[in-house]
Amino acid sequence: MTTNTTDARLEYARLRPALGWLRMRYANLLAAARATLTAARDGDAHPLAYLIDELAAQDQLPPPDTGSPILDADELTTWHRMSFDSANHSADGWNQR
Repeated sequence: MTTNTTDARLEYARLRPALGWLRMRYANLLAAARATLTAARDGDAHPLAYLIDELAAQDQLPPPDTGSPILDADELTTWHRMSFDSANHSADGWNQR
């Protein structure tokens, strides 16, 4: 075996667990995004809760001092509904796309 082949195998062995971890995080975020959209389409009272929970699990929620007035899922849902209504969209329209 050459040095390059050995180095490549060592690098692969080092990166493989990180890639698995990254794929799992991506899959969890994708599942949360899909659950959020489905919940919004179905009229759930807190559709963003799925995404908020997953972001919290990955320690990716924005810090409270970022200037956002939204502090919890209830406020976020209210804001979402107001902005959605003002744009003349409805979650029911997603079924037709």
